[in-house]
Amino acid sequence: MRRRAFLAQASAASLLAACAAPSRLPALAAGTRPNILVIMADDLGYSDLGTMGGEIPTPHLDALAGEGRVLTAMYASPLPISRGTLLTGADHHIIGYGSMGPPAGRQVGKPGYERRLNDRARTIATLLRGSGYRTYMAGVWGLGAAPEADPSARGFEQSFALIEAAADYFPIEAERLRLETMTYRQNGAQVAQPDRYVTDVYTDRMIGFIDANASDLAPFFAYLPYSAPHFPLQAHPDFIDRFKGAYDAGYDAIRLARIARQRASGVIAADFKPAQPVPESDGFKSWASLTPEERRIEARRMEVYAAMVANLDWNIGRLIAYLKRIGRYDNTFILFASGNGAASAWSTRRLPENVDNSLANMGRRHSWISYTERWAEVSNAPLSMWKTRMTEGGISVPTIVRLPRGAGVHEPIRAPATFADVAPTLLELAGLPRPQNDGAAPLEGVSLLPLLEGRATRAHSEDAVFADEMNGEAFVRRGRWKASLLATADPGDALRAEEIAALARGDLVRSSEVRARFPRVWHLFDIEGDRGETTDVSAAHPDILAALRADFSAYRERVGVVDP
Repeated sequence: MRRRAFLAQASAASLLAACAAPSRLPALAAGTRPNILVIMADDLGYSDLGTMGGEIPTPHLDALAGEGRVLTAMYASPLPISRGTLLTGADHHIIGYGSMGPPAGRQVGKPGYERRLNDRARTIATLLRGSGYRTYMAGVWGLGAAPEADPSARGFEQSFALIEAAADYFPIEAERLRLETMTYRQNGAQVAQPDRYVTDVYTDRMIGFIDANASDLAPFFAYLPYSAPHFPLQAHPDFIDRFKGAYDAGYDAIRLARIARQRASGVIAADFKPAQPVPESDGFKSWASLTPEERRIEARRMEVYAAMVANLDWNIGRLIAYLKRIGRYDNTFILFASGNGAASAWSTRRLPENVDNSLANMGRRHSWISYTERWAEVSNAPLSMWKTRMTEGGISVPTIVRLPRGAGVHEPIRAPATFADVAPTLLELAGLPRPQNDGAAPLEGVSLLPLLEGRATRAHSEDAVFADEMNGEAFVRRGRWKASLLATADPGDALRAEEIAALARGDLVRSSEVRARFPRVWHLFDIEGDRGETTDVSAAHPDILAALRADFSAYRERVGVVDP
């Protein structure tokens, strides 16, 4: 039976007995330092996994959650640059990614806007390798194409990487590409694109890297950033077939069923007020407004997406089975997370004659599709909106952590944490000190080990400030309050009308360009009582909003935000 709860369906009494006396991980001894495995998905939504309320079968990740802890308030950035923060422990503005797109205006030539890991970016792979760890990477890099930004130059002794942020999952002929590049490198040297489904290939490569040194007593750090389920949505036909008809009920039915399971399993409280779907007046059709043909196409999009998630889980299961077979699983720390919330729609950059997006071929080789904002709302349930936005649905990501030997308390962690906390956690796990005054970007986070082991109820102080900015949108959180700077335009505004018209004709590039010109407006939410961000209370608490805006100004100054 697929596990949907954070733990096996044990009684409350059994759970309390098992967790009554949590113990710290044994002191590290020579030759016993734990292996470290960091697995990332891309554009995976908050509720997509079974353990987070989803209907997609993810038995291997659900089992991992049962052996470890689920972090329900892990913050990433709203775009894939989160990988850089996770690997370096530093804010993305400091390490070269102050903007996700090309720097504009005053940003050009400024430190932190290089669009690659810059000279201040020091990765956890470099630190671990210097202490005797084997370091491996297989998957999407997305942190710069320059040789000095390559994984092989950033601490990984073995790497197989897609240098760009995304590409086709099946082999693609060069003549079909348009406005796209697809660069694969192994240990810094360009190689041919894989000849098989790339999620399977990444897993094979990682197993091969570890297996080549399986008899070595040195611990390993394995970084496995999958592209799935990032668009283009493509999956093995047999995986797609498993979900035929599974989404014919439409957006609302699937979303509400997920929320009901989240309440039943304790992912969210019984009185949690979920985010409301974006109104149709914003240009996004409800299920009831779709024609029968549009419903068939929309259902197929989600079938393919679910197939990608199921295949991702299957591949993670293959890697875990391999580690168990060679006797390395028990002493391995495993972190699984998504790089950001589920993505809204994005149109293809292919010429129509270069794709086959017929209903029969959707999700297969030579198709190029994404799914829509409505399905992103489903994936991010019960949170608001999607990738690229500083809403909870854009920046809160599903996260599972398993300690070596399955140690510690196995309850969910509701205290906030961020990707900047990962590097300090791994250093403490490996018995290494935090680097001091070495010229690199300093680690900004804190170690999560006391929290993971049950020795603390929170990693950060109650008045800690969490903040981020990307492409003109921002958020800042202190305690129960969160202020968000969001692109906002009234329904009657000419820009809003232009965006809705672009959405209606399927021109998603143009709609994004128009949205970038929207005014930015600050909103305030009581995030502890209203994490669904249903009620803006800025008018009722202007003093709190002013204090948070002051916190954000201090953050901007510290990390070097430059407006275009």
